[in-house]
Amino acid sequence: MIDYENTIYYNTEIEEFMAESIELLNTTELNLEIENMFKKEKHFILILSPYLDLTDKIQSILSMSQAEIVIVYRETLKEKKIEEFMEAIPRGKFFSMKDFHAKAYITSGTMIITSLNLYEHSQIKNFELGIILRATSYNKMIEKLSEELKILFNINKHNIKILENLQLPTVNDLFNEILKKSNKIEKDFPDAKLFGQFSEQMINRYTFERKDRWNKDENMLQRWIKVNRHMYEWALENIRL
Repeated sequence: MIDYENTIYYNTEIEEFMAESIELLNTTELNLEIENMFKKEKHFILILSPYLDLTDKIQSILSMSQAEIVIVYRETLKEKKIEEFMEAIPRGKFFSMKDFHAKAYITSGTMIITSLNLYEHSQIKNFELGIILRATSYNKMIEKLSEELKILFNINKHNIKILENLQLPTVNDLFNEILKKSNKIEKDFPDAKLFGQFSEQMINRYTFERKDRWNKDENMLQRWIKVNRHMYEWALENIRL
């Protein structure tokens, strides 16, 4: 016999998770979200687009960013045009790929997969749709993306590792930042007490695999695992020790 009450509750949980981590965006929402994610990002920005053509506003945002910026594109442009982009975005690294048609915009805590290009006609006149991924859904997708980029770079004979070289904070970095805010010193408390409190709140909020947890106590996170921007910002605002 079907337990309808529990089934409804389970579906509600899924809907709440989906609403937070995966969302469908229209053209206006895409433009706003992309601008905001580029403005806020401190670690890395990865732009995958067949057309190396950016609006003045996007160029300006990228030019002021302190993040590592990687742009993968398809077009074969004249050397002078490439030099103009390099001058406008001095922190950018540009890679031309043959037969490349994917469109995605990725930072350390957000991934947008979309039909939208970053030039004016697409942003203003076209009807575009896109999916934004955050939090735990992002973590799973970024691993797949890394593998696909390895294949793509190998085909095009670019000897570079993108995602492996991009610096994300670790759980330990995040914990130490929260520790500073709490005005507490870890050595003054019983062994692992403060880190245990931190881990418990993170695990209650996000899904971590068994390999991400301490093998002697699964309620404790491994200090070396990476956290994305969404996790980092949520924890700084909400975790109390």
